[in-house]
Amino acid sequence: GIWLETAMPHFKCRQCGNCCQNLKYHNACSEKDYKQWKALDRKDILEKVIIIQSNSQPPQYKIWKEPGTSRFYQKCPWLQPSSIKARYECRIHDVKPEYCRQYPLTRKHAMMTGCKGTFD
Repeated sequence: GIWLETAMPHFKCRQCGNCCQNLKYHNACSEKDYKQWKALDRKDILEKVIIIQSNSQPPQYKIWKEPGTSRFYQKCPWLQPSSIKARYECRIHDVKPEYCRQYPLTRKHAMMTGCKGTFD
């Protein structure tokens, strides 16, 4: 295998909310995420997911659709201001999509997407 140094063990999130407010995440739902929410009976989350079926392809899961519409939220609907000024919290932190849990993937990814976290 190839070892890549990502510097991620030293990453500290500042909870600025930049990633949740500005990244294009609508394609960031895996089948594993969907099945977890279904097993937990998280109807509040599932109502914001669209499943796109194709005859020859596995289903695609798109997230954070406004219920009752075909529009997507412009920023993550689970983001809320924290009690600490200029910080945000995720209301579904324990079950948020894998994509969100892994963000940022590398120091370069953080820099390219405007992440304000630190790498002490």
